Amino acid sequence: VWDPSTDASFTPTPFTGGDLHCASQATLADGRVMIGGGQGSETHVGIHVTALFDAFTKTWSSGADMNDARWYATLLALDDGRVVITTGDDENKERVLEPEIYDPVANTWTTLMGASRDDTLYTFMYQLPDGRIFQAGPRAPTWFLDITGDGAWTPGPRNVTGASGYSVSSAMYRPGVILNAGGGDPAYADASVIDMNEASPAWRSIAPMNFPRRRHDLTILPDGSVLAVGGTGRADDDAFAVLEAELFDPETETWTVMDSMVEARMYHSSTVLLPDGRVVAGGGEGGERRRHAQVYSPPYLFNGPRPTITSAPDAVGYGQSFVVSTPDASDIASVALL
Repeated sequence: VWDPSTDASFTPTPFTGGDLHCASQATLADGRVMIGGGQGSETHVGIHVTALFDAFTKTWSSGADMNDARWYATLLALDDGRVVITTGDDENKERVLEPEIYDPVANTWTTLMGASRDDTLYTFMYQLPDGRIFQAGPRAPTWFLDITGDGAWTPGPRNVTGASGYSVSSAMYRPGVILNAGGGDPAYADASVIDMNEASPAWRSIAPMNFPRRRHDLTILPDGSVLAVGGTGRADDDAFAVLEAELFDPETETWTVMDSMVEARMYHSSTVLLPDGRVVAGGGEGGERRRHAQVYSPPYLFNGPRPTITSAPDAVGYGQSFVVSTPDASDIASVALL
């Protein structure tokens, strides 16, 4: 565990129930982090582990084992508090065909036997504003997942771009509006968007990124823009690493080159939005293991003095109204809740 506000050293919090790398991750409604699957004896060998991390106590616990072992699966937290896991490879290196639903209250897994489909790894799963579950990639064909009863898949709008090999990145940067960017090997810079709120949604190409990227990270910022960080132009080779970040403007649907990193962030890297509006990038493979994080300050941090918050509640119930007080209210045009 690392506290970015103090920049203190890392506190080891090991999980002893299995190897959690190559797993999937989601945040439950109660704030716990959930990990599904991981790696067994070698790559493509999944495990049945459900690991739960409590950030307040900094402790791990084990949930009920999944019915199928999974490696490189995808977890999606749902609006009713449950979690769905899709795809992955099992303990025999075979693709898992059926999704499962996890109920964190009952601590049980239920397999959706009616939703059997051979799929790629690390798919992009989103819950739309109308409640539907949408797989937005990474390949060009997309799908809807119905989790009622035994479950079922139905085809969705076909994308104008797509790639396998978990090389594309994706973000739902507005409710129901999804961006897919990059992918391939050699990488391409193509980007596409879809607005699933429309009566007849369709993917459309937008301005490409300034750099071809594969296995890069997309982070949604509080002002609605999307930051692309890292990746490579070819394979997972340091020589083709992209050090320049770039920013996607959702109004113009264009990309602007931003500051460059001093260390490559490639396959197995992550970027996370911090509570103070900065972005931390860490991890990533390359010629050597990446042991240092890098922190990026987006342009909105330099638009003048930051507002001062003089009072705010310590806790808010779901669906309740609350008041945040500031002497700068007349100068504030919008508020983002992180």
